[in-house]
Formats: sequence, structure tokens, C-alpha cells
Amino acid sequence: MSDLKPEQSAAQPTENSEENFRADARQDSLVRIDPLLEDVNADSWFLQSIKESPSAISIVSTDMQGNILFWNQGAENLLGYTAEEVVGKQKIGIVYTDSESTRQTVKEVFNYILAEKKGITCEVEEKTKDGKRLWVRLTLSPRFDHSGNLVGILGIGENTTERRLAEQALAERVRLAALGAEVGSALAGSDSLPTIMQKCVESIIVNVEADHAQTWTLQSDSQELELLASAKKTGLEDDPDLLVAEQPLLRKIIEEKKPLVMGSAQFGATARGLDATLLEKAAGFAGFPLIVQGRLAGVVNLYAQTPLTPAAEYALRAAADEIALGVERIWTYSALRASEERIRSILANALDGIITVYQNGMIESFNPAAEFIFGYRTKEVIGRPINLIFPELAPRGLEGYFESDVEKGQELIGNASEAPGKRKNGSAFPVELAVSKLTMPERRNRTRNQGSQRPNLYILMVRDVTTRKEAEQELILSAKKAEESNKLKSDFINTVSHEFRTPLNVMLGNTPLLKDMDSLPSPEEIVEIVQDIDGAGQMLLTLIDDLLDFSKLEASKMVLNYERVSVKNLVGDVVSNFKVLAQQKGLYIKADVEDGSLEADPVRLKQILLNLFSNAIKFTDVGGIWVKVKKDGDRMRFEVKDTGCGISKEDLKYIFDVFRQVDSSPNRASEGTGLGLAITKSLVDTHGGNIFAESVLGKGSSLIFNIPIQSAGPVQPFGRSSRDNQITPA
Repeated sequence: MSDLKPEQSAAQPTENSEENFRADARQDSLVRIDPLLEDVNADSWFLQSIKESPSAISIVSTDMQGNILFWNQGAENLLGYTAEEVVGKQKIGIVYTDSESTRQTVKEVFNYILAEKKGITCEVEEKTKDGKRLWVRLTLSPRFDHSGNLVGILGIGENTTERRLAEQALAERVRLAALGAEVGSALAGSDSLPTIMQKCVESIIVNVEADHAQTWTLQSDSQELELLASAKKTGLEDDPDLLVAEQPLLRKIIEEKKPLVMGSAQFGATARGLDATLLEKAAGFAGFPLIVQGRLAGVVNLYAQTPLTPAAEYALRAAADEIALGVERIWTYSALRASEERIRSILANALDGIITVYQNGMIESFNPAAEFIFGYRTKEVIGRPINLIFPELAPRGLEGYFESDVEKGQELIGNASEAPGKRKNGSAFPVELAVSKLTMPERRNRTRNQGSQRPNLYILMVRDVTTRKEAEQELILSAKKAEESNKLKSDFINTVSHEFRTPLNVMLGNTPLLKDMDSLPSPEEIVEIVQDIDGAGQMLLTLIDDLLDFSKLEASKMVLNYERVSVKNLVGDVVSNFKVLAQQKGLYIKADVEDGSLEADPVRLKQILLNLFSNAIKFTDVGGIWVKVKKDGDRMRFEVKDTGCGISKEDLKYIFDVFRQVDSSPNRASEGTGLGLAITKSLVDTHGGNIFAESVLGKGSSLIFNIPIQSAGPVQPFGRSSRDNQITPA
């Protein structure tokens, strides 16, 4: 029961004019009645009528020591004591309960009357003769003698128990309604289960007037309870013993999956063997299972100093069901959120672009990989048509494209295909595209303008295959190049065989003429034969040198010996080597050389010029050769120009390739292995230079190269190299 308090504070009572008027009137009456109480015979009709009045109003008078002086029939009807049992025999305290609030109220009222000499109204809890408790509204007035001295108190009482219980029931209904509202608000206001549970147990403490409330979760693996939230009445200390003592009751709820509600009288009967701590400290216990999707998820329980009312029990059952629904919602939401996080993580970390598109062709989502592939940010493409990034995906317009072409034709759904994509910068690139259809469930709640069917989504898996396409092209080119290389090698072998066979035929054909001492030719013929053999040997030596140089260059084993080289001297030596050959063909050689020097390997630089002059004379029948050398910044530029047959544009790009000859047929006009220009380019590259060719078919060619004037390696001083005579014109 709640603490009892007077309607007006006894410590600081406020006067009520009407009550004071009545109190003063009663006071005046009592002043006149007192003599009657003292002098008139007890059988006086006046007192007898008051005493025997069957009214429900009790009238009791006491002296200042609390001795009962007057007790009417109404008091007997209300409290069960007769006048003979109490008048002159008992003090008024016999009717008051032992509760602290009642004793405090009586004390404050008595002190007020004693100090103020005025009446007061209060409501206290009284007890009947048979121990029944009831609420009584008392109007207390002071009694004075003829001299005006305070001699006693007159009390008029009215039974207000039914009204009080009705008020308490109404207040309880209000609190329990608040409990339901606060539990609902807690469930709707947060997605955190501990936060929700804490708010619920705090609401139980306030609105059910419990001492302690808790919620527990059941661990599915161990079937052990874990305390999730706890609240207690303000000022109440934690009691570890109570937590231990409650475990059998909680275990009973878990095993039976049913609510357990008990008052103090029930503990001994239904929970025998429990720790005495629980019996001593809790007059009421209630526990309710939280059932989620058919399985036990936890328990909510409370302790109270008084047993639960039926209304409170009903409200707690409803709150437990509401909490269970909230737990289910949170679990479902958590599972959905985890699923969404997994999907979002998959989309965010997928290497392929993933795009979702509505059936009208508008982009619905765009993952980071798609951003990287197309160069657009997600916000730039959402709600825009798919042909923004796939210009040829819907050639007849977007509206209805997926339905007419994709669904009927099935050329994209479920199949991988290639389509040209378009980046934000406008560049086109090849894309591998796979499309799948996602049919959305029907709407449960739809507006008047919405149909029941949701628009379908199409999922586009996009992969940039530019690198793969380039690799494929490289493989195709490599295959073609390998095939061509094999052909060139075959041609080269045929050419080398031919080139080896020609000097060998000369040597072997002339040698038998010198074997027979008895039939030697004339001295003049012998000299011609020896010259032919020597020329063939020189040709064979040049061929072998070319092969050795090429193998060194291919293996990157060519070592350059840098020296300070005079350009004029070097070019003069080369020109002098070809003067006789040029005169034999009726060709001229002109030189325009800027005086200067550079750091280079003189033997290899001379070899470069010899190869270029050799080719120029070889393919020129009319006109001549012109060599020009000049400084070009930090480089020396060499140009060898002829008026020969020239090279077509198609063949010009291949002249520096290994084994390549413009005319590789066995009946070609000029001899050679096809290594000369390849070796020349490698030697120029090794010097850190570059070489290129310009030509007009039928008019001649120019071979131009440049190399740095300053070398990166150690340089020898001016002087003719000991290797100068190692290279001879081809």
C-alpha cells in the first residue's frame, strides 16, 4: 500500500473558511454540550440519540491524553468496537494502524490543533476490531471548557475506503497505460537492444511500483542467461544475494516457457527449497518469457514489496509480448542490415562494375568499380539513361528496349556479350556485359497512383576488357610476327646458304687449277685466279663478321671502346675505301663534312658508315652518293644519300628488321644477308643515338643517324685505333 498522508499538510495546514466555520460552530456546540456530558443523566434523549444514531458517520470524543470519552453507533458500525468496550477504557490509538505514515499524520494533526486551536481535516488508515484496514476521512475539532481551555478533541469520521480504492485503481490504470506507451516508445525510438531494455525496466520500476526489474537474454549455444538491463527503486541498494536466489525461478520460466507470478503466500508453496533471502526480501515476484519466432529469447522479471494486482499482471504480460515483438524486430532489422552490409561490401569491393537499371533504361545504382571503369561519380549517373555509358545498347531508343529486345530476343539476359562502352571523357572502349533480370515482389502498401507490381530491375555486370583486347591483339601480332620471323629465318638461311655458296664456288672452282704442277696456267692466269680466291675469301670473311657482330649485339655483349674521333678523318677513310668501286660503276661520291670531333668507338662508327656506303653503292646505278656531317645541338648528325632505286613506303618501315630484305628472292639483283642495316641500327642504338630512313621509290634514299658528341664512358686520346683495319668494305 502507498504511504498515507493527510489531505492537508499537518506541518503547514491551510485554513478552509467553510471547514473553519463548521469547526467553530461545533466548538460552540461542544462548549454548551460539555456541561451536559458532565451533569446530565446518561439516559438524556439528546446524547442517546447521537450515540445510537445508525448513521455511517462515526463521532468520537477524546480528552487531550487520547482517552475515549464518547463513541456513537456510527463508530461502532465502522470500527467494530462497542461503546462499552472503549469509553473510559481505551485510548484512541487502538483504531490507528502501525504504519509509519499513519503515526506521523496523527502526530502532526495533534500538534496543529494544540498550537493553532483550530479544526483540521485529514485522511488516515484505520483498523477495525477484526484487523481489517480501511481509510477514514476525519474532521477533527478542538473541545474547550467554560473557561476556554482546550480539554479534548472531537472527531467525525467517514469511511472513504471505496473511494480511495477507486482512486488507486484509476491511478494504477493511468500508470499501466503509461507503461504500455513508454515500452512502445522505447521500442520505436532505438535500434539498440540494451538501450531499449534499459528504458523498459526503468518504466516498470516507475509505473508498476516495483523495487527491482531486470531483463535477461538467453544464449542460444550455452542456454545460459545473461543480464542485459537492470533498474531499481531510487535509494535501493544492489543485493547480490537476491540475484543468486532468483535463479531457480528464472530457470523454471525457461524450462516451462510460461509466466511465473507469485505473492508472498505463494513462495512457500510453489518454490520450496529457495534461498530464504528471496522469501525475506520480496513479497511479490513476476517473470515473463520473451518468445521470439517460437523460441525463448530471454526473460523480464521484477520484485516488489507487495503482490501484483491483476491489472498490473495483465499489463506486464502485454508489455512482455510487446518487448518480444520489439526484440524480433531488432533481430530482423539487424539481420537485414547485416545482409545489406554484406551486399554493400560485395558491391563496393567487386572488381567488376555492377549497375542496376530500371526497365525503362534509367540507372538505379552504380558501384565503385563502375565509377572507376566509366569515370563517372555515382551521383552523376543515377536516374540517367543507360545509353549515357552504352551508346549502342538501345539503338532504337530506351523506352521499351529491355522488354522488346532483351526479354523477347534474350540476346543479353543470362548471356555474356561484348558492347562498346563510353567513358566520361568521351573515349570508347570494349566492355564485356552480362545482364540478368531481377523481378521485384508486389507492393503491400501502395498509393492510389501505384500499381501492385514493382518495376523490374536489370543487373548489368560490366568488365573493361581493354587490356584483354590489347593482349589478344598483341598475341595476334606476335603470332603474325613469329610466323613472319620464321619465314624471314627461312629466307635468311636460304640467303646465307646462297651467300656462302657463291664465294666457296669461286674458291673451290679455281683451286683445282692450281693443284696439278704439270698443267699450271700461265702466270697471268694464276694471278687472276688468286685474286678471285682472295675476293671470295674477303666476301666470306665479311659475311662471317656480320654474323658474329649480330650475335654479339643480340646477346648484348658488344663492348664499345670510346676514343676522341676526328669526323673528317673518319669520313675521308670511308670515302677512299669506296672510290674505286664507285668509279667502276660510274658513280660520284661527294662529302660535306663539318670539322669537329666526337667521342665514339672508331671501329664501330666506321662500320656504320661502311654499311651505309655499301648499301648506297650496291643499289645505285646512275648518279652518285653524297655524305654530309654536321653538328646538331649536342649530337653529330650523319647523312648518306644516294640516287638509287629507292624504297617504297610499305617496305621502308621494315628495312632495319633482322633478316629483312626488300627483295628476298633467289634472283635478286644485289647480294647480301639482310643483316647489314639491322647491325647498323644496333650499333647506333648502342652509342645512344637513333637512325631513320627517308626514300622515294625510283629517286633514291637517305639514311640519317645521330649520336651524342660526349660519351658516358672512358675516352682514349686522339690516335688511330689498332682495330682500324679489322673492317673492310662489303
